[in-house]
Amino acid sequence: MKKANKVVNPVLLVTVVFLLQAGISAHAANLCRAVFTPEAKFTKMEDKVTDQQVEALRAVVSDVNDHLGELSVPQNAEIKVFAAHEDPASDPVTMIVNFGVRLKKTPDLDPYGMPLEKARYFYKSPTATLPILAHEYGHLVFAENYKIAQPEYREIIDHYNDAVVFQKQYNQMNKKVGDIEDILISGKFRPEDEPQIKAEYKTAMDELFAAARKVDAFNTKLRNVHETVVAYNEFFADVIAVLQSGKPDAVSSSLAITGVLQSKGIAKFVKPSNEQRNFDNHRIRGASTSDHNFFSIARDDIWDSYFASPSYRKEKRGVMISAVFAAIVKEHGEVIKNPDSKPSDKNWKELNDRMMNAIDQEMAARNIQKLK
Repeated sequence: MKKANKVVNPVLLVTVVFLLQAGISAHAANLCRAVFTPEAKFTKMEDKVTDQQVEALRAVVSDVNDHLGELSVPQNAEIKVFAAHEDPASDPVTMIVNFGVRLKKTPDLDPYGMPLEKARYFYKSPTATLPILAHEYGHLVFAENYKIAQPEYREIIDHYNDAVVFQKQYNQMNKKVGDIEDILISGKFRPEDEPQIKAEYKTAMDELFAAARKVDAFNTKLRNVHETVVAYNEFFADVIAVLQSGKPDAVSSSLAITGVLQSKGIAKFVKPSNEQRNFDNHRIRGASTSDHNFFSIARDDIWDSYFASPSYRKEKRGVMISAVFAAIVKEHGEVIKNPDSKPSDKNWKELNDRMMNAIDQEMAARNIQKLK
């Protein structure tokens, strides 16, 4: 008799790839002091974080919120502020951004990408990290509005905690089935107890498969909706950061001085990929089709066609952001209908072209003319 954990093998993806929550020590938690604004809560995670630094971060968030056009401001957003952070990230379930006043990076990594024991660290200045905050907060803007525009996305966000419960139930029942099978295989039970043990086994198997079906149902939606929207989400967050700063290289420059790029062995691979996120970079168009870089052609084209105009950036920023979001809703909606068309290196140029066509249509619908 085979173990149940070999018989049942659902795709267990409930630990969602977009939940990048940073760990917080008990000591740091005791230092927390919250600073509130009408828009978001800023929480100091370390005493080293100053009020002046929080004000600079709040100004970025306020500026983004003031220029969202037709879109809604994220509700119940929180920015957890550290003095330095290696992996700034946002969580659409909790609506939290973990952010460091300084970005902490090192070129001294082992083959698994982990810092060496005596690693050298580089810290970017607070001013240089502001576009990263705009980008991460842009993910919350996306989540807040995409939940409204795409019901299946909202279902994933709203029921993530339920999915965690389903996964826990599956793990528990999988163990129970395995334990009963061990007893049956060993034969170490009284003959008169065999009917009861087999009855318990059947019940456990039924519950195991029920839990597996729930996990699989959630994971199917996760694959078809969340995993296919990541490239669109990253493109949108970069748009937020670039328009907030007014600079086409806002994101790429903020990332360029990281410790990774200080390492000659890694820089030659990372630098071309990083430069794809420059909205005014026509030199490198195919270095990477990863989610963060997938819409590199669209980044170039949207800058040349719309964002390059100072008057557009000043007077039409919110309208342009609304147009980009509407185009994403349309384009990703087609991917949801046809999961085989999800972003990949095979359809990279096609989806970039489609994205720009959709953006052109949405801009025209809002009376914004192309620059060229």
